[in-house]
Amino acid sequence: MKEPTSGHRPPAAKASPVARSRQSEAGPERLWFKIGEASHLVGASPKELRYWEDRIPEIRPRRSEGKLRYYHRDDLPRLVQIKAWLLEGLTVSDCRQLMLHGHLTPRLDLGLEPEELPEQPGTKGKKIAPIRSTGNLTSIKQGLKDLIARLSRPVSLP
Repeated sequence: MKEPTSGHRPPAAKASPVARSRQSEAGPERLWFKIGEASHLVGASPKELRYWEDRIPEIRPRRSEGKLRYYHRDDLPRLVQIKAWLLEGLTVSDCRQLMLHGHLTPRLDLGLEPEELPEQPGTKGKKIAPIRSTGNLTSIKQGLKDLIARLSRPVSLP
């Protein structure tokens, strides 16, 4: 049997974008990565990526007919950034807020237990909770003093 001399291969059957991306082994040319491949590139576990997807709705990998997750190469830098923020000590909620707004909303930590916090004002038509005794205000005052003391200390950089 004579082999073709032109070196031209017959055209392959139409392949999906995911299948085409798998055919190309060069990293930069690949567009789609399975969750295991993406997690390896990001430095996180597949379980972490699924958790992030659950907590950060803006992370939405494509799904194959078999329900496999495929991440686009443009998603990888965002995932790497999330991993870096988490390593810095931020929460997944903080990461979502940074992705959406570019900054974090400051939270005031008075060092109080949840039952020590004042009641939230009610919505329209509901009565506002009465002011608690001065004993409760004393603990709030102490919490504010502790907060001022912590904020007054110089910042030590690693």
